[in-house]
Amino acid sequence: ELEEESDHEVVMAVRRNIAYLIKAYERIFLDHVNKGECEAGICYRLFSAQCINACPAKINIPGYIALMYEGRDEEAYRLMRQNNPLSLICGKICARPCESRCRRGEIEQTVGVRALKHYAATAALDDHGFSEDKRPDNGKKVGIIGAGPAGISAAYYLIKSGYAVEIYEKYPVVGGMLALGVTSYRLDQSSIDREVKLIEELGLVIHTNTEVGKDIAFKDLKDKHDSILLATGCHIPNKFSGHLDNLEAAIDFLREVKLEDRKEVGHKVVVIGGGDVAMDAARTALRLGASSVDLVSLETYLQMPANDEEKEEAIKEGIRFHNGFGTKDIHEKDKKAHTITVKKVTGLYDLNNRFSPV
Repeated sequence: ELEEESDHEVVMAVRRNIAYLIKAYERIFLDHVNKGECEAGICYRLFSAQCINACPAKINIPGYIALMYEGRDEEAYRLMRQNNPLSLICGKICARPCESRCRRGEIEQTVGVRALKHYAATAALDDHGFSEDKRPDNGKKVGIIGAGPAGISAAYYLIKSGYAVEIYEKYPVVGGMLALGVTSYRLDQSSIDREVKLIEELGLVIHTNTEVGKDIAFKDLKDKHDSILLATGCHIPNKFSGHLDNLEAAIDFLREVKLEDRKEVGHKVVVIGGGDVAMDAARTALRLGASSVDLVSLETYLQMPANDEEKEEAIKEGIRFHNGFGTKDIHEKDKKAHTITVKKVTGLYDLNNRFSPV
């Protein structure tokens, strides 16, 4: 109907505007129509609570808080796991977007959703009697490549539905970037293992130190299983250069610290980036003995994608932020990065709100 001609100039103008909006903001429209989600959190008729709409996993937050109020912590944890089998872990490190959309915060103070989640999960598991049921075995086998959040979550729902599941993990630990990227002071491996163990008790088999294509052939996996799920994540780092000894990717740095117990870092450290990985790298460098850590990001402080808690903690620890700058040149000396020249950012987004730094 938007393409139909009309003699009324106003009608045609409205149609053109609507067509433009649908094209420019197609994803947002589809989220409203197909998922019942509003990213801005202003379409109240789409959802029962603002916090649920803001939660990426759509956990029934008012529901589990109500159960906790009645002292039913185990039932609260079960309710969380319907949408997120890694609720204990999220209770430690979730960026808590739900709290920024808490209706109670409009009246007095935001509810501490993440802290409540962690408390209920811990209380349920500390009772040592937590167990779950699953559907009868349906005779089908699924192989999953990767034991990160995606692989573990998929395994949980598949096993609950009656499938036999085996995970093949390249590294000696499970958790993917939870285990290899999130720093130990925020999330220890024991917390990851504790929640994964619940899924193993349901029947999950995990093969660590098993790289597909090296330790086991992909063809053998296909022959062994009815379906294969690729959940390898994205461990490919961003690199400015491959020949400078002291210029490294944050993902590689964090993995070496957690997996290989790396203890050394440069005297003066510069971190380029403004996301959570950058924050973890900067704060870890400080803990390894760096005398100074400077962080350079394209975004302003408010635009930085890292969650507010991480940014605030980094500043408290003495990390210096240089916001609104991009890397122009990295100057080397004796095969090492010696100095960095930065350039001022005048704009991050174009007229269509696409990321396009100037």
